[in-house]
Formats: sequence, C-alpha cells, structure tokens
Amino acid sequence: MTFMRWRQFTNEAVNALVRETRPGVYLLARGRKHVDYVGWAGRDLKATLRQHLAKGYHVFSFEYALSPRAAFRKGCALYHHYRPIDNQGHPVPPERTGWQCPLTGCQYSH
Repeated sequence: MTFMRWRQFTNEAVNALVRETRPGVYLLARGRKHVDYVGWAGRDLKATLRQHLAKGYHVFSFEYALSPRAAFRKGCALYHHYRPIDNQGHPVPPERTGWQCPLTGCQYSH
C-alpha cells in the first residue's frame, strides 16, 4: 500500500502538515517499523489526530480522502493490511450509513 512517509508526531507537525479540514486516514507508530494504530476521520483529520497526541506515538502518516465513506473504506483496508496492535477492533461504520468494509468475508462486509 502506498502512503505518505513517516513524520514526527507532534502538535507542530500536525498543524504544519494537515492543513485542510477534510476526511482522511492515518497511521500511528512508536517506531518506524510497525504500524501500531490505524484510524480514519470522517470530517476533520487534524482534530482526530490531535486526540492521539498524548498516547505515546512518535511518528504518523496520513492521507486525505475524497469523502467520509472513502475514508472509512480506506481505514478498513489499512486495518486489514497492518493488523495494528493498538486498535480495539475493526473500524465500525457510522450508524444508519450502510457502509461496508471492502474486504470480502469481513464481518463488516455483506
């Protein structure tokens, strides 16, 4: 999977690099070898990233999405690809959206 390169995960870096209020996906890690957390934001990627600043992650990578649904689907794909140890489980679609995971056989795909 292609993704932006790792950046230091600081408030300053998030403010400088995540400039637009848009949906997106992100990877968080304590080092540069393993992805520890995969997340997605349906509206404001920067605000969502800021919620993780004090959780011990040292680097991050992100990518904007064209829509909240696209962010969710990409988040699902990244979750299945990396199997991050800090995620509580598979990304859950928002209620009443009917969104599905793109991976056939996943409990969130039909």
